[in-house]
Amino acid sequence: MSQSPELPPQPPGAERCVLNGDYSALANLSAWCARVADTYQLTPRSAHALDLCLCELVTNIIDYAYPAAGPASIVVDAAPAADTVEITLWDAGPEFNPLEQAAPLALTELSEVRIGGLGIDLVRKFTRQLSYARVGAWNRLRFSPAG
Repeated sequence: MSQSPELPPQPPGAERCVLNGDYSALANLSAWCARVADTYQLTPRSAHALDLCLCELVTNIIDYAYPAAGPASIVVDAAPAADTVEITLWDAGPEFNPLEQAAPLALTELSEVRIGGLGIDLVRKFTRQLSYARVGAWNRLRFSPAG
């Protein structure tokens, strides 16, 4: 795998977390989320939404954007926004807009249940707003946690 591109610019006043592309990053991410929740005085519900969404999204990035061994960077920025915090998640994997994924169908039989495919819908339910853009070599997903 090739080197990750140069990191995206950090917004002024934003707190940044740079993660490697493996599961060991999740513990660092949760600790960072706790610090951000404290800094921005998020409600317990918003703090939970922040941690839940980022862990789900970063797990998906690790699983699908960087499946081969090698260097990979995942960048998370937290910046003040109105009465909350705006999170920007960057990854340099293949272009992927999670917002284009259809919502899962309602199941009527237990035999129809499959593992996976619910994470993006979960993120939609735990965020106030959610937007995607491809910026150069980076996927950029922005959201504010629901509260």
